[in-house]
Amino acid sequence: MGGWHDDPCRGSLGLLPSGPDPVGEWLVHHQPPGFHIGNISSKCKPSRQKTAIDIEYKANPVAAQENFLTGFTLDERLERDGIPIASIGLCQMRLMNDRRWPWLILIPQRADVTEVFELTPLDQTMLTFETNMVATALKKVTGAEKINIGALGNIVRQLHVHVIARREGDPNWPGPVWGIGKAEPWPEVEHQAFAARILENL
Repeated sequence: MGGWHDDPCRGSLGLLPSGPDPVGEWLVHHQPPGFHIGNISSKCKPSRQKTAIDIEYKANPVAAQENFLTGFTLDERLERDGIPIASIGLCQMRLMNDRRWPWLILIPQRADVTEVFELTPLDQTMLTFETNMVATALKKVTGAEKINIGALGNIVRQLHVHVIARREGDPNWPGPVWGIGKAEPWPEVEHQAFAARILENL
């Protein structure tokens, strides 16, 4: 009698695998499970008929993923201030559009969440894992003296985590980065190259 491992669809179920590190193993794929679920047929062969999800995803991958997975909608201020890089699992990762500091933002893709403790235990674990993963990559790419990590939310209530590379001599060192001077937007070529380096080091 066949078991779970005999199921040809097991890689597309969107479930965490068993083993000593199920979260890490799942994250290796860097793909949220939702879109796999949407296209499963009885034999795990993709449907030939394009669904509304397929069309929406092609037009706007980030927005389609938000709507399909959880009803999550990104706060308009986070959307305005951040350049999208990738979805890394639980979180959407964005680059703050201010090149004075290498500054990444992680937004858990869960609707109506303002506090870490409002996440499920598994999502809390995922958030910690992804934050540490991104902070490690940011320090490697920038050679920063210190990585600042914080989730404030006093103005933008949607849960998000700032991961900022700091070094002596940067604007307002050693003070905070908020409310200092005028933002310096990233040139497109530069932010694309920086994002690529972050992704290479995740």
